[in-house]
Amino acid sequence: MKVKKYRLGQWLLVIGLISLMTIACGESLSSNSSSREMPASSSAKLVSHALGETRIPTEPQRIVVLHDTIILDPVIALGIKPIAATTYASEEGIAFRGLTAEQSEGIGILGSMEQPNLEKIAALKPGLIFATHHLHRQIYNQLSSIAPTVVIDHNQFDSFKDRFRYIAEILGKSDQANQVLTQYQTRVEQLRQAMGDQLNEVQVSVIHVYGEPLSTPAASHHISQIFSDIGLQRPPSQEGLLQEKNFSLEVLPEHDADILFIVKYPSSKAETILSNPIWQQLNAAQSGQVYEVSPERWGGAGGPIIANQILDDLFRYLVEQPF
Repeated sequence: MKVKKYRLGQWLLVIGLISLMTIACGESLSSNSSSREMPASSSAKLVSHALGETRIPTEPQRIVVLHDTIILDPVIALGIKPIAATTYASEEGIAFRGLTAEQSEGIGILGSMEQPNLEKIAALKPGLIFATHHLHRQIYNQLSSIAPTVVIDHNQFDSFKDRFRYIAEILGKSDQANQVLTQYQTRVEQLRQAMGDQLNEVQVSVIHVYGEPLSTPAASHHISQIFSDIGLQRPPSQEGLLQEKNFSLEVLPEHDADILFIVKYPSSKAETILSNPIWQQLNAAQSGQVYEVSPERWGGAGGPIIANQILDDLFRYLVEQPF
């Protein structure tokens, strides 16, 4: 009987010691875990984006972007060069729309915007990935498994300027963004002054030509935003459009104006349409005020770099002044 009691006491003592060790180890692990998390939390921030919230570094390095005009343009404008980006049409010699060779230098290619090369992205070990909602929402989970990913829906912003400010805030570059936009607004005011009374007297039309139907951009398009900033008058058929307006060649005269900008895309259909006699009957054509402009600048969704390039075109064609 005494032996059994002795053995029972031993077991109770052992169990007690094990319990104390477990508690102590737990406290130690908890303490170590907290000490590891504190630096991470102090050097990271939570960002809301089109597909939720993501914790990203406060000063992200090794940035990858998956769209040229929506994301790469604003990032370069902020003085940041990503390590890699998806391309627009490398087979046509157009890696990134709107960027100079110097701005593009050193940026790796990650495939097309529609089909980013995930293996290449993973191999780069990025610190932050910028993606778009309309092209990359289906692969968001895969991108997030590689690095913190911020998804941008450009339709959620009222203007290219608001989108630019949002990207700048994520990158901690809001002051730089304000400087860039101030410079843009200064150029807008210079153009307004150079146009003088013509600003209120001249109508300017924009028509995209690839094939039929023809189209003109919505009010939310960066071209329309820039025109609005300047105060340029559009024909009634192009004012206040909630979405891109498609129209046939037969109603082209409704889009006539004093000055006509044609955004011509590479297409045999475009050449056929532009040779139609209806074009020659337009007032703008008869007065020699029809100008073909680059779809790399005037198409898609622009950022501040492209916006300034469009101002270059407007200075050239509206007031014939150097820029």
